Amino acid sequence: MRTKKVKKNDLVLVKWVDAFHLDQGWLFGSANELEFDASPVWTSGFLIKEDKKGVLIAQTWFQDDCANIIGIPRGMIIEITKLGTISKEDKLETSRTSGIEPTFR
Repeated sequence: MRTKKVKKNDLVLVKWVDAFHLDQGWLFGSANELEFDASPVWTSGFLIKEDKKGVLIAQTWFQDDCANIIGIPRGMIIEITKLGTISKEDKLETSRTSGIEPTFR
């Protein structure tokens, strides 16, 4: 499910279900007492690639390169939301207008 059409290099928020590992060690017959926790997780970044297998999201991006990429398989994705896009003038155009300009120190 999507809130807006997303395309390559858009800033996105991906809601997905991750695998998990229980650190109990030996269960001594209490395996039936375990709970399956499919709580969603969220990943934000720049959409590098999307295909039938899944998405690639980069934490760091500029026009000619990217870094810190996570791959999320299609079957684990619940929702992809477009947060914004980088304009040709290298300005972030957000999906919502907040009226607040970011400041850097």
